Amino acid sequence: MSRVCWECNRAIEPAVDACPACGAVQPLSPDLSYFDVLGVRQQFEVDLVALERSFKDLSRRFHPDRFATADARARKISLSRSTAINDGYRTLKDPMRRAAYLLKRLGVDVGRQDAGGPRLPPNFLMQAMEEREALADARAAGDPGKVRALAAATEAARRTAVEEMARAFAGGAPTAAAEAFLRVRYHDRLLDEVSAWEDDLQAAHA
Repeated sequence: MSRVCWECNRAIEPAVDACPACGAVQPLSPDLSYFDVLGVRQQFEVDLVALERSFKDLSRRFHPDRFATADARARKISLSRSTAINDGYRTLKDPMRRAAYLLKRLGVDVGRQDAGGPRLPPNFLMQAMEEREALADARAAGDPGKVRALAAATEAARRTAVEEMARAFAGGAPTAAAEAFLRVRYHDRLLDEVSAWEDDLQAAHA
């Protein structure tokens, strides 16, 4: 389905960046994803080198400074494109942000807190409770060795969950990918707690 250039009113293809007739920069179609904006395939495994290359190229092409002397409509479009490029790059370069965004596009919102959102299985929740109790005990006892051992086990479990998430995405199983995502997020939070405790311990002995 074609659209019309805002400047010269000629028919143009939906995905073009600029009108081939008059050269006017065109607004992004509202249904484009960050994958479309950055020109990378919609999947979890992303070529980060290609992503960064595309980001830098697009940033140069649509930077608002290049449109400083253009009319108001073109300046507004360049700012909108620049914002989408920056937001898209921040989202896609980070594996967890990318996973959450991709899951949402696949119909699974990991941010939902109601009954419709994905949930961790009961056995994992039981294990998580035991891990938190073990961490609390080790911290209360001031035992860095036990804390680090728990952190090492958590890091290993996190790597496994990331690998399972990648396989689920590749296999077209968003529900399984969402469950793995939630496990990775839990492990990240536990590791953040460990890191904060170690920082406090180091500060106390400084």
